[in-house]
Amino acid sequence: MRDEARADALLSTVEESNRGRLTIFLGAAPGVGKTYSMLQAAKEQVAGGRKVLIGVVETHGRQDTAALAQGMDRIPCELYEYRGKSLAEFSLDGALDACPDLLVLDELAHSNVPGSRHDKRYQDVEELLEVGIDVFTTLNVQHLSSLHDTIKQLTGVEVREQVPDTLLESAYEIKLVDLPVRELLGRLEAGKVYMPQQARAAMRSFFTHGNLSALRELALHTAAQCVDRQTQLLRTAKGDEQTAIVPHLLVCVESSCEAETLIRRGHQFARLRHLPWSIVAFGKEAQDPELTKALELARELGADVEILYRPERAKAVQEAAKRLKITALMVSNRKTSWWRKGLGQQLQGTDAPWMLILVPAPKPNRRRPHNDEPSNLRDYLQALIVMAVASLVAFPFRHLLSLSDLSMIYQVGILVVAVRTRFRTTVFAAIVAFLCFNFFFTAPYFDFFIEHRSDTITALVFLLFALFTGHLASRLRKQVLRLRRSNYFSISLLEFSRSLSSQLTHHEFLEEGGRQLSLALGLDVLVMGTDTEHGLCTISRSSPGAGITVKAQTAAKWCLKNGESAGYSTNTLNSCDWLFLPLKLNDGQVHQVVGIRGDVSLKTTQRRNQLDSWLEVWRQALSQSQLREALAKERLKSETEQQRALLLSSISHDLRTPLTTLIGSTESWLSYHTQLSEDEQVSLIEGISSEGKRLHRYITHLLDMTRIGQGELTLNRQPATANRLLHSVVDRLQAELKPFKLITHIDDEIPELNVHSSLLEQSLVNILDNARQWSKAGDKIRFDVCKLDDDLSIKIFDQGPGIAPPLRKQVFEPFFTTRQQDCGQGGSGLGLAIAKGMVQAHGGTIKALTCNNENEYTTCIHIELPLDQNGLESRQ
Repeated sequence: MRDEARADALLSTVEESNRGRLTIFLGAAPGVGKTYSMLQAAKEQVAGGRKVLIGVVETHGRQDTAALAQGMDRIPCELYEYRGKSLAEFSLDGALDACPDLLVLDELAHSNVPGSRHDKRYQDVEELLEVGIDVFTTLNVQHLSSLHDTIKQLTGVEVREQVPDTLLESAYEIKLVDLPVRELLGRLEAGKVYMPQQARAAMRSFFTHGNLSALRELALHTAAQCVDRQTQLLRTAKGDEQTAIVPHLLVCVESSCEAETLIRRGHQFARLRHLPWSIVAFGKEAQDPELTKALELARELGADVEILYRPERAKAVQEAAKRLKITALMVSNRKTSWWRKGLGQQLQGTDAPWMLILVPAPKPNRRRPHNDEPSNLRDYLQALIVMAVASLVAFPFRHLLSLSDLSMIYQVGILVVAVRTRFRTTVFAAIVAFLCFNFFFTAPYFDFFIEHRSDTITALVFLLFALFTGHLASRLRKQVLRLRRSNYFSISLLEFSRSLSSQLTHHEFLEEGGRQLSLALGLDVLVMGTDTEHGLCTISRSSPGAGITVKAQTAAKWCLKNGESAGYSTNTLNSCDWLFLPLKLNDGQVHQVVGIRGDVSLKTTQRRNQLDSWLEVWRQALSQSQLREALAKERLKSETEQQRALLLSSISHDLRTPLTTLIGSTESWLSYHTQLSEDEQVSLIEGISSEGKRLHRYITHLLDMTRIGQGELTLNRQPATANRLLHSVVDRLQAELKPFKLITHIDDEIPELNVHSSLLEQSLVNILDNARQWSKAGDKIRFDVCKLDDDLSIKIFDQGPGIAPPLRKQVFEPFFTTRQQDCGQGGSGLGLAIAKGMVQAHGGTIKALTCNNENEYTTCIHIELPLDQNGLESRQ
């Protein structure tokens, strides 16, 4: 047994365990007791302590059924206005708000009132199941979608309300409510099913003994199939071996008139034999809205749909059959014309390894062909103008050219009309050309009567040839337009993919995707998401006027909540003028939806496939963007943890060293102060004072660094002179600078400064203290202050070991130091970082230089501060 088959079966059982459970009471016809049995089962659930509510129960005037429903809580119905009447309908929102354990909802195949959230009641049931609410419902077998044609052939009645078979197959339990045909007819005669007049009419039409027997057999067979499928699924999930080899069915659909018949027959064939099945259609017919609707039915029934674009249809089907490795091919035996074989007849002559199933072709639909777009008045006016121009061109040559030569001029005009307008307009132009040709160029002239028989034949051949060439040109125009649209969409998708390859944020991806999709479709596009404060919000829109109504907002919310398409051309809230599609990421969550203004082109299969391709590229790009942002956050988190570890290590080291000295000196004094001389005691106290000052300076640096990092450093500018500033710095470091030779030089032309004196003083103190730490006793430290253009230049030189070029920028980073543990020189690594923050707060710059031109000094810290207010503001 294949592992993937078992995995699929297990996944199916897990998904079913997370959903609500659907119990269907299946019957062959009305009156067999489905609603009564359902209410009895619901009563048992109430007795078991479950919260059971009635959504809808149709008693049809039956007293025993109505009595059984009494005493059970109900959900109030909603009222809808339809054609001047107020109609009560099941309240889906009321059921979701009440959130019962079990909901009783009669008549699964019921069609909702226009304006409801869903068109069909079974769609309401699917939404209830998704949120975990169990549902009891009833269904007659004739409403199954795959049995539509069979029921029509057996009873002569076309059932319009249909339920997809996939809902029946996914049901948790199917309870067959069976009643012998004679008993059902007896109930009907007794008035227990319908009123007497309705009962007599029903017995003459639908409720005949033969019809009811056939329906009963179908109901029994359908229930048995569902039980067999569930048994096989459970066996597969347990790992039991399967002896049968699963084949594959391919259904080939050529046109809309046969699509539904083939799809239903194919589903019946596949379901009876428990085999997967696929459907292929052709690109030309894929533009038909009716075929698009039929293919949506196929998807609901569980088929894989593929569109083929190759002109040789028989070869295209054979290639698809080989690719899919099918064992059975179902096709219609329809003959396209008297001179050309149909697709089924062409495939009959091939030596293929699959079984060919020919389905009788249904009667063709006599309605107006769908494949031609409606022409407008402008096209007809254009055709008249072209024919008038052709007549004016040909009229001067009526005595010089033959009739066949003159007709060529009109043929050119017809071709011009055909390649610029639609086929109907081309037919109109051919008729106008025939009348003009007859009126102006056949004897008697200026009359619609044709005198010579040869002229009659010429005119008729001219008309036939004009219609034929016009038809060919019109088909060529359609193909060119279709290819042009497809090519334009492909180019737009390629450009969109290229634009997404750049490093964009998640929000920029959404905006760019909406803009590109709007250009590709030529329609308004919205991207909507959720906001914690305002709920549903618009992230981007293609045009300022792309607003949506309240109904469209409801469709967008439903799409966002359920992760399925809603709105225009869907089965959910399709009365709104916007189509909403979910943007599902790799995690399966829907955080945004795409809204597209409704257009007829959105109903075609080709356009929907193009939209699916576009959304898939968009989803992948958004998922990659989400992954990049997650990686960036993790990287930032990792770097933050590293910085935190480095900070804690540096702080613990720089705090431990002075604390160790303080504790050691204090304990020595306490233990031996009576034995120590006065000089030794003074030395210990001075050491304690020095280490205390060092600890205070370090904590001050930490506080300053915190203020700079949090942006809380504010300037209180006041007038100050360079001399006074320099003297304050030297006074603060007077004791520390005693072992060194301090040289100061201040230009006399320096104007008065407008600075925050204490901050700038602190930055200079940090730089001088750093120079002191890296210098030896007796070394020179030089302090130069001068005016450089419009800036104040401050340079501090020292004769220490110097700074290597790769480290000149790193020395201004917090906690950077070149010392090795407790060995060597250096401080906490905060002094220069704090100096840089305070200088930059003044709009200045600071950098480390190597003194190549100075023989005495090795290192220079250069500060530049703007003197004028304009320069200060521009730098800040």
